[in-house]
Amino acid sequence: MIKIYIDTCVWLTICSKFKYRQITNKLISLATDRKISILTNDIILDEFIRNEEHVKKSYIQSFKSSVDQVKILYDFVSEEEKVLLQKLIAYAKSNEQKIIDKTNFSFQIVKNFLQSHLATKVTISPELRVKIIDLALEKRAPFHRNKNSIADALHILSYKDYKEKNYKDGDVYYFCTENTEDFSHPKNESKNHSDFDEIFNQTSSIYSTNIAEILENYAPDPIIQPLVDQIKLESYYCIDGKGHTYSEDTGAYLRSRYGGLTWQLRCEKCGQLFDTGEFFD
Repeated sequence: MIKIYIDTCVWLTICSKFKYRQITNKLISLATDRKISILTNDIILDEFIRNEEHVKKSYIQSFKSSVDQVKILYDFVSEEEKVLLQKLIAYAKSNEQKIIDKTNFSFQIVKNFLQSHLATKVTISPELRVKIIDLALEKRAPFHRNKNSIADALHILSYKDYKEKNYKDGDVYYFCTENTEDFSHPKNESKNHSDFDEIFNQTSSIYSTNIAEILENYAPDPIIQPLVDQIKLESYYCIDGKGHTYSEDTGAYLRSRYGGLTWQLRCEKCGQLFDTGEFFD
């Protein structure tokens, strides 16, 4: 069976971005039919609930800002085209409440799922918390960036622990995350950090930064397929076709999609921002 551990940041993204909500529907449908197993734990649920309102507000604000920015085009179009733009803006604004309602519904569906028997609960044992201390002392990933990475460590260690205790012949486990700074190889964001090589063999235990790609490999779907490349474009591919190069030297606290200010890194090649999710105290 396919068993997928989905990091909180992935759930927040596919809930908040309208174009990715088909992924949410597909995941829950497959899990409900027992065709795949979605792994979760208390950390995922707690982080999801804690960040839910911030992410929803940020998404709605982004929508409003995008609508307002369309007005910039007024100076570059004919009077006839300006009328069309005005109609488009009016239509978008008239649908604002529908977008808010759909966003709230998407988050509620995922929250209900994570709390239900349809999601497979992964227990975080006291022994795992002891192992975290060892990782921190050795400065091994995800403690290689001089920040509080306890929750990140619980994600990866609980995945490893569950897999080792429950693996059966034919099972394929996935660990899916968008947190490439803490979990990915510094020179290739699509690959796991070398400190996690013992966890991933890319055969029965696979590291992934693309939830759509996991679904497409398991059950090809014309609706999901275009999203595979979309996620790649928005994540680890830079303008040169290689991974982004982020540096702490270019980091700054900026307004986040999660709400408030978070520490964000800028790619030295293309300028894309990576939100670490680390809030300004």
